[in-house]
Amino acid sequence: MDLVFWQGIISIHQKTFLEALAKSDRVGTVVLVVETDISPYRESMGWEVPRIEGVEIIMAPNREKIQEILTTHNTAIHVMSGIRGSRMMAVAMRIGAKQKVKMGAMSEPYDRRGLKGRLRDLKYWYFGQLFYRYFNFLLAIGKEGMYVYSRLGFDKKKLFPWAYFVSIPVPEKIPATDNKQRIIYAGRIESGKGILQFVTELAQTKAQNYVMDIYGSGPDEEKLKQLVADNQLE
Repeated sequence: MDLVFWQGIISIHQKTFLEALAKSDRVGTVVLVVETDISPYRESMGWEVPRIEGVEIIMAPNREKIQEILTTHNTAIHVMSGIRGSRMMAVAMRIGAKQKVKMGAMSEPYDRRGLKGRLRDLKYWYFGQLFYRYFNFLLAIGKEGMYVYSRLGFDKKKLFPWAYFVSIPVPEKIPATDNKQRIIYAGRIESGKGILQFVTELAQTKAQNYVMDIYGSGPDEEKLKQLVADNQLE
C-alpha cells in the first residue's frame, strides 16, 4: 500500500507520523507533495524545515506534474490536508476525482463563532458539495473536528477522529509539591488558537486551584496580558 500526502508545507507536525509510516512493513512508498518547504508565517515563528526520513518529497508541482503523480500512484491512497485546501490541492482533488483514485482528507475544525463563523459554514458546505462524495474517509482533528464535519453532512461511517503526533523526550516526572492542577499552553497567541477565549472562560469559573503557564508570542500577546491583569490572574 502506497500513501501520497498533499500538504501546504513540510510540517514538523507530520514528521513523526510520516516517518513511522515509512518504516512500517505494511506500507510501501510514502510520498509528500507540498506547495513550498515553509511559509513566511511559520518562518516568522522560528520554524525550520524538518528533514523527514524515508519519505519522497515533491515540491511545487504544476498541473502536468500533479497529473503525473496521480497517474503514477493511481493505486495509492491520497490524503489531502484540509477540505478547502489550496490551489494545488484543489487541482489534485479534481483530477483525482476524475481518475477515481482512493482519496481522503485530514482536516482541522474551523472557528464557527459569530458572523464569520456562519460564513465559514457556508464556505465549507460548498467545498463539501464539491468533494465529499469523492472522499473514502475524512480524518477530523479533535472532538470539534468530528462535530463540525458530521454537522456538514459528511458520512459518519467514513469520519474518524484524528490528531497530530509528535515525538519528544519524556521528561523525568517530578512529584507535585501542592494539589494544584497544572495547565500549560505552548503556541501562537492569536484568536484563531482560542487561547484568549480559554483564559476568559477560565477566569469566569472563579477557580483558584490551578496554575497556568503560557509559552508563546503573537499578535494578541498584549491583549492576553491585559486580560490577565484585568482579572487579577497573575
